[in-house]
Amino acid sequence: MYVYDIVERRTLYMNRAIWLDLGYSPEEGAAFGSNLMDKLLHPNDLTRFGELVARWDTANDGDVLEVEYRMRAKSGEWRWYLGRDTVYSRDSEGRVRQVIGTAEDMTERKQAALALRESEAFLRLSQRVGRMGSWEWDIRTNRVHWSEGMLVLHGLRPDEFDGTLEASLRPVHPDDREALAESVSGVTLGGEGKPLEYRIQRPDGTTVHLWASGELTRDADGLPLKMTGTVVDVTERKLLEEERRKLELQIQHAQKLESLGVLTGGIAHDFNNLLTGILGYANLARMILPADSEAAGMLREIERGGERAAELTQQMLAYAGKGRIVIQPVRLDRLVQEMAKLLKTVVSKKAEVELNLDPAAANGDPAQLRQVAMNLITNASDALADHVGRIVIRTGTRMADDADRTSPFFPEPLPPGLYSFIEVEDTGQGMNDETVRRIFDPFFTTKFTGRGLGLAATLGIVRTHRGNIHVHSAPGRGTRFEVLIPAIPPHVEESGAIPHPLPRGRGAVLVVDDEPSVRGYAKRVLESGGYRTRLAANGAVALQELDADPAIDVLLLDLTMPVMDGAETLHALRDRGLGIPVLVMSGYSEHDVETQLNGLGISGAIQKPFLAHDLLERLAAILASR
Repeated sequence: MYVYDIVERRTLYMNRAIWLDLGYSPEEGAAFGSNLMDKLLHPNDLTRFGELVARWDTANDGDVLEVEYRMRAKSGEWRWYLGRDTVYSRDSEGRVRQVIGTAEDMTERKQAALALRESEAFLRLSQRVGRMGSWEWDIRTNRVHWSEGMLVLHGLRPDEFDGTLEASLRPVHPDDREALAESVSGVTLGGEGKPLEYRIQRPDGTTVHLWASGELTRDADGLPLKMTGTVVDVTERKLLEEERRKLELQIQHAQKLESLGVLTGGIAHDFNNLLTGILGYANLARMILPADSEAAGMLREIERGGERAAELTQQMLAYAGKGRIVIQPVRLDRLVQEMAKLLKTVVSKKAEVELNLDPAAANGDPAQLRQVAMNLITNASDALADHVGRIVIRTGTRMADDADRTSPFFPEPLPPGLYSFIEVEDTGQGMNDETVRRIFDPFFTTKFTGRGLGLAATLGIVRTHRGNIHVHSAPGRGTRFEVLIPAIPPHVEESGAIPHPLPRGRGAVLVVDDEPSVRGYAKRVLESGGYRTRLAANGAVALQELDADPAIDVLLLDLTMPVMDGAETLHALRDRGLGIPVLVMSGYSEHDVETQLNGLGISGAIQKPFLAHDLLERLAAILASR
């Protein structure tokens, strides 16, 4: 208790309890004198006291006026008090002179209220940062309380949520309402709430994925009383999971293509070795026979069959991304126009073919790009089956955006830049997503009889040309294929190969190959062209032959052999300081061979199967350059 003189603004009396609460003894408190309020009162509370004094001018006896203030304790801390004052005495004119009051220590209450406010602020901040919200559902009244975080997640203002259970369920995605309603119904029937993932739709149209969990409170009889829980925005996680799933599918597809490419390339390599002997000997035999010989015609049929087999191996190598390419400027619009004319006989008679060909050019192999156009057009025709439909073929150039540069069929995105494109669109039956994912698999088809490596070879050719493929299709909505290849100015004309006369030469050639048929064929060709030959089944034997015959002028070297392969043989030659010219022969493309043996000083490469004039021409050029 205390007595305060309003007129003189000084404390007349303060009892022992207050001093002890502040940590002072009564004697220490008395030492402050009558101006203790000036010494102990918090500076920020002086104004509040001044306002209280002014209010006494109109106070009546018995009125109780309250004021909160802080006083400094002996420990140095500021303690909060609630003062309740009433009139104690008045002067001769009836004005209040002195008041008497009590001081209630409310420090702990103030601290608790402050802690609560800080906790609530921290909770709001945590929910905002963590993209979460909290809720409480009173099962008896069906009233729902949402935290500020819940409103933010739902994109609502406080006045837009009326606290009913219906309002809390309204934003739920239609496809998820049944599951959420079953969960709510289960709780009301006495079950336990289970964590649940569902979607909501905000007023702005965006969809948010939420993960909800809660805890049930029961009354004394075990009946559900209320449920309290939280929801967390897991949209970003869902998007990342979807991106990871797509990436995994792309990686799996790329690994599958890589494995199939290795297998296909290996088969093509071995097949080319066999074709070298078949085609070569048939060609040599036909050259020996008279033109009117019945056997000559039979040999020509063997050659045609071998040539078709060689084309098949080129498709296999193209799928593996190791096809032989002859790079030159190609006008894609003219190439497609030529192909469209040639394919009129195989395109469905019920198909209307529309050409929208803007100028487009790229560096590439004309034969392989022609095969791409052929495969896409015939595939579009097959998609129409026996129905009336339309095939639209487009060419042109465009700057590639992010969507253009990425494709599920290629693990690496294209670099930014200008690209020429070929598009083939049909109005056929279309494909589902599963079919689109498999469309480039070798021998995969949706028809009773397939077309072998057609689209698979297309994928390999586009990969070899550092391009990209997109497939847009849906059941009943047709299909559109897009092929993108780095562009060059479209005014550049295609260059043609300049024929050279078949040369004859002189010199000694060492043929190194593990296939006896290839060695025998090469020996016949070389000797018919005027060369002396020696033979070796592998690199180790070849080194012995070189020691025995230092006059060897050229080494005709296979790349893949047992004991010592072509690369090991080249290393051994260079380690010995032998600068003998080496023409490498392989079932793989010349470009791949030259890349693999870069730095070992080869004079060139020739791809199997090769004919006599090709080999003689290459050897003549090598010897002429020495």
